[in-house]
Amino acid sequence: MQTPFLSSKKVMSAVIVPSTNSKSYSGFDPRSIPTCALWLDGADSTSMTLSGTTVTQWRDKSGNARNTSSVTGTPTLTSNSLNSRSGVYFNGSQNMSGPFVYTSNTLSYFIVSTTESDTTRYGRTFSIGALATDDYNNISSMACLARETIPNTLYMQRNNASVSSTSQTYSVPFLVSATLDGTNLVGYLNGTQIGSVANSGNFNTSVYALSIGLPTSLNQRNKGFIYEIVMYTTDLTTAQRQAIEGYLAQKWGLTANLPATHPYKSLPLFTRPFQ
Repeated sequence: MQTPFLSSKKVMSAVIVPSTNSKSYSGFDPRSIPTCALWLDGADSTSMTLSGTTVTQWRDKSGNARNTSSVTGTPTLTSNSLNSRSGVYFNGSQNMSGPFVYTSNTLSYFIVSTTESDTTRYGRTFSIGALATDDYNNISSMACLARETIPNTLYMQRNNASVSSTSQTYSVPFLVSATLDGTNLVGYLNGTQIGSVANSGNFNTSVYALSIGLPTSLNQRNKGFIYEIVMYTTDLTTAQRQAIEGYLAQKWGLTANLPATHPYKSLPLFTRPFQ
């Protein structure tokens, strides 16, 4: 682990938000919850620019045009990779980044992905910060999801305060979510809280990075799939967080991983199938 490192049930109604470079779903739409700041959807190939199966740009569906602006290597769109939907695979030498200018102190984010055993230490799935600044040891940035050197261990870390899980098997898809309310960071794995830690202060970010840590010169790259990322610039309520978790779990076939008490373990979030 990177040193120092410690560790109302409600069905949202459909909101269809037309946007260039985005595909509206019937049923639930993440943009129906206010402050959606970034939405990268691996199931929607129309939100990508492709050269064969190589993803040369991944476009933000939130409506904020935070499209990836840099790519290294050849991230690959792989069809039928999870629950009959496609995902973007990073082989440990590939990464992407895009703009994310943010200076407030609250955040919520959700990631469906996999991570694999690799020789790269502290491989990041998703980070926010600045290209030349560490993402884990200061208030301005955050390693939102990373792989530990300890097998099957994931963590999220900001300003040397962290939350981690030691129970995620390599190559098995999972859902990570986190909320920051300006005072505490709370992390969840497959809808179950895995920890919380005091975490305050304003961000000062300029970019987000996929499958690489910040600064990018450290090459802390992750090996595995990214299926979907949704991020908000507010601390979502429990009902809102669980609605997003339900949306992602049902879409990607992960409802079996949700705890028995989760409102969308058995309660359908959708009345119509995904498009």
